[in-house]
Amino acid sequence: MIEASNPRVAGHSATFDLPVEFDQIVCLQFYYHMFGTDIGTLTVRMNPKVSSPILLWSLSENQGNEWHKARVTVNPENTGSTIRFYGTRGNGYRGDIAVDDISVSTGSCPVFFSCDFGK
Repeated sequence: MIEASNPRVAGHSATFDLPVEFDQIVCLQFYYHMFGTDIGTLTVRMNPKVSSPILLWSLSENQGNEWHKARVTVNPENTGSTIRFYGTRGNGYRGDIAVDDISVSTGSCPVFFSCDFGK
């Protein structure tokens, strides 16, 4: 979790590293909460040992006062990598970012389609 209140300033960050102990395609699933007018960005990256970080998922700004589910299919570059959750504070003090219930399962993530024809 990253708390936006004092003593934090714009650009401050919090990270959480998840060791990658698999050599096959997996589904990374987690819940996130990003609420407040001054929310920054939540980013998930693969950090391989031998190459540059790979962006897996990213979202910015207020997402409402509720938990949302995210799923990302991950194809690890090599064993010994890490998946890094990286939250950054926005320009003000009103907002928090949290991540919870992280899980990894074998195989690709299920694909869900949404339709907003009625809007």
